[in-house]
Amino acid sequence: MGLPTIATVAATREALDAWAVAGVHYSRWEADMERSRQRWARMAGVPERLVGTTSSVVPPLAGVFVALARRQGDVVLHDDEFQSIALPASAAFGDRVRRVAGPYTSETFIRAISKGCGVVALSSISSATGERVDLERVLDAAEAVGAQVVVDATQSAGIVGLGCHARRLAALAVAGYKGLLSARGTGYVYVAEGLALPPIFAASPYGMTPSGRGSYGFPAEPLPGGHGLSQSPSWLSWAGAECGLELLESLDPALIESHATGLAARLSDALAEGGVATLPTEVASPIVSVPLRDPHPVAEALEAAGLRAAIRLGRLRIGFHLYSTTDDADRAVETLLAVDHHLERT
Repeated sequence: MGLPTIATVAATREALDAWAVAGVHYSRWEADMERSRQRWARMAGVPERLVGTTSSVVPPLAGVFVALARRQGDVVLHDDEFQSIALPASAAFGDRVRRVAGPYTSETFIRAISKGCGVVALSSISSATGERVDLERVLDAAEAVGAQVVVDATQSAGIVGLGCHARRLAALAVAGYKGLLSARGTGYVYVAEGLALPPIFAASPYGMTPSGRGSYGFPAEPLPGGHGLSQSPSWLSWAGAECGLELLESLDPALIESHATGLAARLSDALAEGGVATLPTEVASPIVSVPLRDPHPVAEALEAAGLRAAIRLGRLRIGFHLYSTTDDADRAVETLLAVDHHLERT
């Protein structure tokens, strides 16, 4: 979970205080959501009218996968894929799933992309390992056989670039609570124009063209693209969402990326000098993954040092963003080398 900006915290507190005394109408938070939607579309480089909002990436991705599963072909999924992608994709495609294993790299996915492949569904950065994929290579291989690519960019958005143009994707989904500096309950989805979405089984008035009757009666025509997959909002979550996006948009994305990946490299290099193994990544990632022998003492040591990290599938996952510092990276090195007998050695 990423850190909020000072402005995000202030806006959220203001919203809570206003709610407590019935001093605000929910339309104010919906206006916050709409400005955030437009801003994220601009940052992602996709048409605003094809972008929807959601509190979780699962419902819109489910709609996308149901639409894609109506076509011929299998879906390619990694065995360690985050379930926000894996569950809706496998539910839609049934026994037409090509499972891949091994490093989370473009080559692993490309080996499964051949005739009969209809969709490749993956993350820009693996949630489990922090490995960053060369999406250009995956797209080239998929397009060569007429397959579509669906990406969850939750682990990379706001921190590093996609490495490809988002308009080449069939769909792009992002949760806002990590690199976009927003609260849990915010998210965005882009769906390419021309993808025939099914009658929406998770329908929401927020994804429909105005009918003149508000939220009542039978739905009108869905809005185009991802906008038609918009979900009813968690109002308070959107109160400060635009503040985080505003800060990110005011900065050079290349500088944010070089800062975050530079700190990750600093940590990896220092651990390697100390004989501690880290997981390699195809493209420079802001996340470092350290294989563990015993996770609990490592987690306790980091907590005592004032450092927050995650343990996923037997590995320590440490991520960096614009608010991370060289001191954070160096304290992580010092802490981990002090408990290196609980880490895998090179």
